[in-house]
Amino acid sequence: MRTVYFKKDNYLYRRSHNKQSLTDLRKHAITWFAMQPGYGSDSTYGPIVTSWRVEERVSLLDISKKSYRVNGLNSYLKDANIPFSLDDLSCDYQYSGGDRNKRFHKIIEPLLAEWGLDGTYIHEDDSDEDCEGASEVVIRKSSLWKFAKM
Repeated sequence: MRTVYFKKDNYLYRRSHNKQSLTDLRKHAITWFAMQPGYGSDSTYGPIVTSWRVEERVSLLDISKKSYRVNGLNSYLKDANIPFSLDDLSCDYQYSGGDRNKRFHKIIEPLLAEWGLDGTYIHEDDSDEDCEGASEVVIRKSSLWKFAKM
């Protein structure tokens, strides 16, 4: 598996319909961030764009390529006897923020914890598929302390 690192003082972005604090983000098991401040639309994601500075180095599992998701995670999921379909690992579902994306991250949470990773990284330009959506980072609740709202 490939790991990507975000150094201290890098920035990630969120778009929302409501103001959000770090406390608000901690109410969820995972939080999505974009790598560009202007991703998405006001009507879909909300008009409020917030910037989040990385305060401590963040280690992320790179799931940009299908081979990373299918070959790397397939054996883990089978060994853990976790039911899933290869369709669940589609890059479009990983971008969606929908049920399959949440399920995927819930499934791999123990793996991320075991490997000391803060979340996942998917970059459209690095993908070997035609993925829909902005490049994004998904951070585990237990790693949100590494961020500061700007």
